Amino acid sequence: MYNRFCFENKISTEMFYKSETVIFDSFNLLMYNIFEDSIEFYMLVSIYYDDPDFSKIRRNSQDNLKNINKVFDIYDVYKEMSKYINLKPNESALKEMDLLERFIYINNEVRYIINETIPDSVKKVIINDTIYPDSWLLKLIKELGITSSNLEILNLNTQKVSASTTVNKKSTIYICRKENREIGTGLFGESCICYDDSSELMYTMPIMNQSNNGMSPLIGSAYNGIIKRKQRLEENNNNNLGYNYGYYYGGMYCIGYASWIFDICKFRNIDKVLFLARDGYSLIEVFKSLYKGFPVEYAMWSRSVAARSCAHLFPFYFISNILYSRRKKNFVTTVYDMLKYLGIEEIEEYKLHKYSLNYNMKIGTQTDNINNFDRFIKFAIDNIDEIISGLSNERQAAKSYFKNLIGEYRNIAIVDTGYSGSNLMVLKHAIENEWVPGCKVLPLMAGIMPRFMQACPPHLMNNDISTYMFSPNNNTNLMYDISKYKFSPLFFELFSASPDPSIVKLDKDKNGSIIFEHGEVEYNNLSVNKWIHEGILDFTKDYEEMFEGLEFMRKIPGSDVGQIAKSALDDSDLLKATFANYHNYINLGMPTLIKNNYSITDHIR
Repeated sequence: MYNRFCFENKISTEMFYKSETVIFDSFNLLMYNIFEDSIEFYMLVSIYYDDPDFSKIRRNSQDNLKNINKVFDIYDVYKEMSKYINLKPNESALKEMDLLERFIYINNEVRYIINETIPDSVKKVIINDTIYPDSWLLKLIKELGITSSNLEILNLNTQKVSASTTVNKKSTIYICRKENREIGTGLFGESCICYDDSSELMYTMPIMNQSNNGMSPLIGSAYNGIIKRKQRLEENNNNNLGYNYGYYYGGMYCIGYASWIFDICKFRNIDKVLFLARDGYSLIEVFKSLYKGFPVEYAMWSRSVAARSCAHLFPFYFISNILYSRRKKNFVTTVYDMLKYLGIEEIEEYKLHKYSLNYNMKIGTQTDNINNFDRFIKFAIDNIDEIISGLSNERQAAKSYFKNLIGEYRNIAIVDTGYSGSNLMVLKHAIENEWVPGCKVLPLMAGIMPRFMQACPPHLMNNDISTYMFSPNNNTNLMYDISKYKFSPLFFELFSASPDPSIVKLDKDKNGSIIFEHGEVEYNNLSVNKWIHEGILDFTKDYEEMFEGLEFMRKIPGSDVGQIAKSALDDSDLLKATFANYHNYINLGMPTLIKNNYSITDHIR
């Protein structure tokens, strides 16, 4: 378990839990400041007044009082403001406090800070650098969880306090920022606990500032803090690029996506979640570590299996994925091997002659055989019924497999990364209408991109499919920003880090057991995948230890994950170095006479 504060030594730690007095160097160290700049809050207060210069007047009035009087409070500020704007000082001061109170109450992290920094032993809290009155601060702290009936609040900014009469040096803890104080020195020489940027997560600035559409302040600071801790506090920092890719970029994605899945499942009364291969390989591990006991399963599925096992339901999807999409890839095979792949190798050869084809003819994407392949596609379309019949065994294998996975559950979710959603919608239709009638299926995706729009917007608008990060329905600007990167379709999918090759075919043996036929083993990728997987799991462990019991810290917006992705996608040199020897294996089980893979760095601009 990490300390959430940078305790300098064992004595400071022990004193912290025995202290009678806690002194906060800044009001913002006690109350998490949900606004990056005070002007943002003043703009909210100004809704009560018809004056465009309210924020400027509010700040200038406080500065005026600082110059003429060291002791003043919020009521004095509004009295000063009444010289320049028509308002009632006392009533206006109360309005500001009421508004601030509302924002503090809805931020659970404030409750956490209050309960962490004010142990039961504390009888007195001294706060510096705030103009809010003691009575309001005391009410606020007690309503946030402190139950001590004799707790006393002293505000160093609004009243003159004598050090000799206020604190017992031996039982006082002073909390400040490290850059403001020397270690061990406080306002009155008391023991000092300092916040360090690498371990004090609640107050570090976001990884990117808000003016550049950066991450949300709380999640951004948490992410920044953990990454800084990893970089600065570990003596033997892991310099493996694959590990860092998983830790820096995959951890937040998997935690946020898993938490979103869990919330959706609760809202939609989902009984079980199927994480589809291979994108679900790391994700299911993270989900199980966060939500122990929730029924989940890793399901073998792919575009190839979706097209083949559901060819009778979606023949054009089959033709597109198994035949036409191959024209874009580098492969050569024979007519007979393709017939065998389609389950119709026993077809009479004379039926091929009509298309100027024969068993031994080469077909593929090379110049001298592409015309042969086009004629074979026409033959396949004309004989689609025979192909569907030839794939019946795979259809029955898929039905048995998913029927067994689903069991008695009748309200399930299926999870994938993206980006078209087509294989999810195919699986949903097959389960609901043929394989397990009466079972309702909710497809969940990380994102949908414009150039992969096979999952059409009506599915999104009708809640047939839901997305975490972006789609034509949510975070649309982020969707278009991410889609500009050539590498973007691979970026999140690489977080799957699966050691197994893609599944290309399902079958049954003589005993009725399911047989999974995989594609080519991706030897070049195994080491990188292993490191990515380890990095993701380590980040999840560190994040959970840091924010143990704080469920709201798992609620990482998809937009924040997208900002992390954009920062990585902008660094093409880093991505090229990380995946220098990584290959994308595009063959989905189709027989081929040549190597059918390419370096994914070809996709990095």
